[in-house]
Amino acid sequence: MDKQAYKYLQEFAKQFPGSNIELRIPEVGAIQFGQGSKHKRGIPPNVVEIKKNIFIQLIEKRTSWNKEMESGNIEASGINSNIENFFKKFEFKSKS
Repeated sequence: MDKQAYKYLQEFAKQFPGSNIELRIPEVGAIQFGQGSKHKRGIPPNVVEIKKNIFIQLIEKRTSWNKEMESGNIEASGINSNIENFFKKFEFKSKS
């Protein structure tokens, strides 16, 4: 597992609390985040899966949501699965 990707994922969950969207990063983990309807069981209605390296690039603002969607590097389903604005608002808060 990539420690940096894991730290980013955990910070992402802290900055955007809730359980409306599930974000899956294979080999790193999955979180539920974002305000809206609460998901409790089964497959969430809003699911986003992103490859680890693409997730890091989105967090670090080295690529764009639209570019990676067009390239097929992001799988997103559900009415609230476009999470581009979350990446735009994200700020990594290092504990150092």
